[in-house]
Amino acid sequence: MATREYQVSFKNANALPEDRYVNVLYFLDAGSTGHRQAIMNGIAGAYQTHMQNVMTGDINSLNIRCYPLGLNQGGPELESNYVFPGGSGDGPQEVALCLSYYATFNQPRRRGRIYLGPFGKAGLGGRPDSIMLNKAKALGQAFGAGWAASGGAQSIWQLHSRTPASNMQTITNYWVDNAWDTLRSRGIAPTSRVSGSV
Repeated sequence: MATREYQVSFKNANALPEDRYVNVLYFLDAGSTGHRQAIMNGIAGAYQTHMQNVMTGDINSLNIRCYPLGLNQGGPELESNYVFPGGSGDGPQEVALCLSYYATFNQPRRRGRIYLGPFGKAGLGGRPDSIMLNKAKALGQAFGAGWAASGGAQSIWQLHSRTPASNMQTITNYWVDNAWDTLRSRGIAPTSRVSGSV
């Protein structure tokens, strides 16, 4: 059994690396390359099933990379690209929905979050609606259920803590609030300006 880091990257149609939308997940696996590939396929399938039709049309593909843990990772052990056309229209790039989770106790060093989005205009309102919330919840459920290796072992969704005494912990609970999050780092650079003088 071994834990691996999975970098999940949604590529913007403009192909600029700085405009990718990235989340990092951790899963305990059966210790085989085949199981790690199954986990990558499972992650992609979960996003395709639950989030694809509500995310921005600016997204054109999904890339997942699998890394061993450690400071000097080098290149990925595995890498796969997946078809992921977003939904229709494009909303503000900075708007995200937060899938939060924790391991056993809801304490700072035992919790984490996945920022979902950006979304198409159709899914954006004053608050995320029940459809959007249930899609995010279903994504968390898929991660928690995991994916089986050929020998039957299930992957286990984990939390990475930078505290050495509790480095990897099994995620036990997750939730989604009915409020948007704003990630300024996901914003796009301006391309024009209007100005005036007084």
